[in-house]
Amino acid sequence: MRIQFFLFIFGLSFLYSANAQSADTVLNEKEYFINAHAMAANSFNDSLLKQYTILFPEGIYLEKALENIDVCAWQNARYKNTMESYQNYLNNFPNGKAVQLAKKNINLFEKADSEK
Repeated sequence: MRIQFFLFIFGLSFLYSANAQSADTVLNEKEYFINAHAMAANSFNDSLLKQYTILFPEGIYLEKALENIDVCAWQNARYKNTMESYQNYLNNFPNGKAVQLAKKNINLFEKADSEK
């Protein structure tokens, strides 16, 4: 009877420990994502977002991180404002949120080149 009680208590403490660790992991994931998102928003640097996708491949914020990586790439392409930057965006994000805008800008560059 004592052994069963001990095993029961040990099982409860193990479950509590696992749940506490799980809560800590979620909190760490959230903090990491928030920092990565802030860095991306402030400087269009997606390196922490990419790292997030590696550290948390099934993370709670994975879809949002991937969307933000796309947005960063688009912002960088716009900042450079070259045909190559827009083409790189299309190559890396063929289904990205700004595909139509990138194609439009490439067409504008091509039209300007043909008018020369």
